[in-house]
Amino acid sequence: MSTEPQTPPQVGSLLCMMPAADPVIDRWRQQHDTARQAGVPAHLTLIFPFALPSAVTDDEMGALRELLVGVQPFTITLDRTDWFGDRVLFLGLADPAPLIGLIHALEAIFPDWLPYGGAFEDVWPHVTMGSDGQVDALREAEAAVASALPIVQKVNAIAWWVGSPLDSGRSDWHRALTLPLGA
Repeated sequence: MSTEPQTPPQVGSLLCMMPAADPVIDRWRQQHDTARQAGVPAHLTLIFPFALPSAVTDDEMGALRELLVGVQPFTITLDRTDWFGDRVLFLGLADPAPLIGLIHALEAIFPDWLPYGGAFEDVWPHVTMGSDGQVDALREAEAAVASALPIVQKVNAIAWWVGSPLDSGRSDWHRALTLPLGA
């Protein structure tokens, strides 16, 4: 009896891509960030986990597009490193308010899809550099990127990425949709 390979379940994520950060932090993300190891470039997470595009109703997609038409492109400035405890090193935003407002607006459209599954009372937008708890290596990364800050990035769209769960060990994440802002 032959067994066919199982297709792993997929999950989605709404992201603001941060390509200006990749040249500065990718070396460390490759070693210390499971999202990078799964194929996701530098980004700010809006909602993860999230639905697959095929699972969203026409009404929800319409509401999402209507919301994003009303959001004008904006500029993000990553001006510092910071930590969540001693396990996660990230780049912090000079002004997280616009992103927090966008996250709350997305929560209103998709109340069943809270950022990080609702695990945190407050969501703090950030670009993860490493999340594996290897403190000495992450402190080295933190020192190495300090001179490259600030990193400035214009955000013109939201990216809908899909792939296998991050703990699956698969590197199959890819951009499924690009949703323009203000268009």
